[in-house]
Amino acid sequence: MGQHRPNMQQIINKIKTCFKRGGTVFIAGNGGSSAHASHLSEELISLCYPAIALNDPQVLTALTNDFSSEEAFAIYLEAVAKEGDLFIAISTSYKSENILEAIDRAKEIDIEYIKFPRRGKTTEDIQDYQQRVIHKIYKAFK
Repeated sequence: MGQHRPNMQQIINKIKTCFKRGGTVFIAGNGGSSAHASHLSEELISLCYPAIALNDPQVLTALTNDFSSEEAFAIYLEAVAKEGDLFIAISTSYKSENILEAIDRAKEIDIEYIKFPRRGKTTEDIQDYQQRVIHKIYKAFK
C-alpha cells in the first residue's frame, strides 16, 4: 500500500488517485521537512486540492503534552484521516521516530502512504532535491 522509493510519476499518480476518490493528502515532516510539508500543501491548496500539513503548533504541543512526541504525528493522522486519503512523510533521514510511527499508523488505519524521495549525501542536497520534487508535483497539477 505504501511506497518506499517512489519515482516522480508514481508520486503524481498516487496523489491524483487520492483526489479522484475524494481523499485528502496529509503531509508531515520535522524542521525543514515541516516547511516542505507546508509548501507542498500550500501548492496543492492553491490549485483547489485538499491537502493538509500536519504541523499546527497548537495541535502538536497538545498531543506531545498528553502523549509521547514519537506518537504525535501518528495520533494526529489517525484523528483526521479516512479511507481514500494519502499520507506523505517527508524526511532527510527517515530515522525520526515520530515520522516512522506515522508511517506505521498509516498502515494500521489502512491509508496509502508515500515516503517522499530523498537524493543526495548532505541534508542540504536532500532538501534541495525535495524542493524540486515539490515544484514538479505542483506543475503536474497546474
